[in-house]
Amino acid sequence: MNEARAGQQRHRRIQHLVRRLVWFGILGGIAYFFIRYDVDAIPADYDHLAPQHMRAGSSVVSTAFDPDEARIGNVVLYRAPAPFEGYCYGVIVGLPGDQVWVNTSRPGAGELEIHSADGEVRKESLPFPPDMKLASGSIPAGQALILNGDRLTDASTQLPDGRNFGFIRLDVVEKRLLTALNPFQ
Repeated sequence: MNEARAGQQRHRRIQHLVRRLVWFGILGGIAYFFIRYDVDAIPADYDHLAPQHMRAGSSVVSTAFDPDEARIGNVVLYRAPAPFEGYCYGVIVGLPGDQVWVNTSRPGAGELEIHSADGEVRKESLPFPPDMKLASGSIPAGQALILNGDRLTDASTQLPDGRNFGFIRLDVVEKRLLTALNPFQ
């Protein structure tokens, strides 16, 4: 009888220990999430990341940007170079070493062609602002070509991106946006 009772007590202690370990694991995972990642909000008046399923006013998960981990398609938050002020969201479309060709044969619009180091060629027809600073050439080390997420609309030329100030230094990129918490809102 005592042996059965001792077995039940040992079983309860093991269950109690397992429950505590599970709770510590859950709480540790939550703590790790909040230490490693940030939850930010896209400004309510900024709807130019819709193609990336990050709508105005939506909450997004972000992390500190590491220039060594820059990839084509990264959605990023960066400090706009002068004369613009504040922060901008954009998508990395060209990396150091990529060759960029800009064809502005049509007024207010043109073709952008990017040849990556691995041989991939990406082409886009884009509206261009009248005072465009982006020029054909090789993207220098430590810089990238960053464009608006919704860069195919004429309104996108009003927002600062690589078309307005050319290649952007990677050291002004502060965060990489990972996902919207509710991309279907």
